[in-house]
Amino acid sequence: MAKTKTYYPHTLLILMLAMLISACGEQKQDTGAAMPALPVGVIEAQPTSVPIRAEAVAQTEGAKEVEVRPRVGGILLKKL
Repeated sequence: MAKTKTYYPHTLLILMLAMLISACGEQKQDTGAAMPALPVGVIEAQPTSVPIRAEAVAQTEGAKEVEVRPRVGGILLKKL
């Protein structure tokens, strides 16, 4: 059995009327005195050179691991 979409025109009409009524409300005008401005300090920025230094602690690992084996047997007696 196929479901049909049910539209609620009354609900839509009520929502539109509520938005229209709230948009047409009376605007309040400020009749009181405004707060005085507070004093603030101003500093001009000067360009300077700043050294860039970054340090990081990490551990690395190879993407591939290989095993190194000698082709001949024996002990090294002297390094060239």
